[in-house]
Amino acid sequence: MKSDTIRFLDRWIGILLCFLLTIFHRLATVFYLSKPKVHKPEKILFVKLIEQGAMVLACPALEKAKKWVGEDNVYVCAFNKNCFVLPILGVLPKENIIEIDTSHFWTLIRDVIKFIFKCRKLGIDTAIDCEFFSRGSAIVTYLSGAKARIGMHGFLNDAPYRGDLMTHKVSYNPYIHTSYIYLLMVEALKEFPGEIPLLKVPFLHEDITIPRYSPDKERLEKWKQLLEKDNEVNQNKPYIIFTPNTHDLLRVRKWDIENYLKLAKKLIDTFPNITFVLTGFLEERESLNQFEKELGGNYFINLAGETDFEDLLTLYTLCDVLVTNDSGPAHFATTSDIDIVVLFGPETPMLFSPVGERVHILYANLACSPCLNAYNYRFSFCENNKCLKSISVETVFEEVYKCIQQRKNESTILNKK
Repeated sequence: MKSDTIRFLDRWIGILLCFLLTIFHRLATVFYLSKPKVHKPEKILFVKLIEQGAMVLACPALEKAKKWVGEDNVYVCAFNKNCFVLPILGVLPKENIIEIDTSHFWTLIRDVIKFIFKCRKLGIDTAIDCEFFSRGSAIVTYLSGAKARIGMHGFLNDAPYRGDLMTHKVSYNPYIHTSYIYLLMVEALKEFPGEIPLLKVPFLHEDITIPRYSPDKERLEKWKQLLEKDNEVNQNKPYIIFTPNTHDLLRVRKWDIENYLKLAKKLIDTFPNITFVLTGFLEERESLNQFEKELGGNYFINLAGETDFEDLLTLYTLCDVLVTNDSGPAHFATTSDIDIVVLFGPETPMLFSPVGERVHILYANLACSPCLNAYNYRFSFCENNKCLKSISVETVFEEVYKCIQQRKNESTILNKK
């Protein structure tokens, strides 16, 4: 199914289902006399259906849960197109990922039914809804049968209605980075479920650690050869990855491809031996051919549609700088030591920036930004994304230039030791 179809179902069918499940829940518990008490989890399920990049931000919370109940007792429910991220990063084994196929409406229904039975077979007693105000994730969290259900609650805010399905109702705080929000939701398990709203504890300031990716030797050698990294002449050559995300699904987040062309031209003039690696979907391949046509084929390696997830992660370990908009690749690249120049516009880096010492954020901070947020399905009617147009080619060039020079200095110091 298309993203718009899923959004439509979540909004209109989701409201009805959340309402009906709320009535069912209240009727089912009307004669429940046991007093609420602090829950002691044994098997924790994270419901993180969408967004591969946000899956990376959830890794610290998953690690916290693993320390609490053990890796074998932590599970994640995700849409099928996002299921590969955690096993490849070594965060959870594949068998601990519960997949929901969204290719068709009936496969979605089928897999939700299978999910219900699997959760009961596994004995899931705790479910954490990591989608802020999605009805679908709230429904899935409730249907897991977990006694403790942690998730965002609207309270008196103008948040999207999604019923009253959580035992631990967390107040959404738009001033806390998403990775910390996920950690706080794990911490909410330690609190008395009757406390409203959660979480009445000091803000966590623990370090956020993103898992590191180590490519296997065969894959590493394959890409080293393609990039000619084994050639001594290329040891000091800058390798830059461009991921322009020209696909229409991300139009409001796009930095125009003409800007990337101008940026490439400036970098070629400054670093004549530079190599650019172009990555993206197969349908973006033709648009990325513009680089070779306009600036010459000696500088560009067009890999659009030719890499899987592990290939991308391996390329990040071999290249110097990634330039992209706010998207999944920016988060994936934090699993390596590559410098990441991220162009933010319709969303705020305060909440969604990639986590790492080598992340460089460029953000115009217009008064209308962010127009994508947790309250509007992260959807915008904007037809003129000045938030990204305001980021000049010169600004991005200066940031990339600083990254290249810094890496050269680090390499010089390292070689002297």
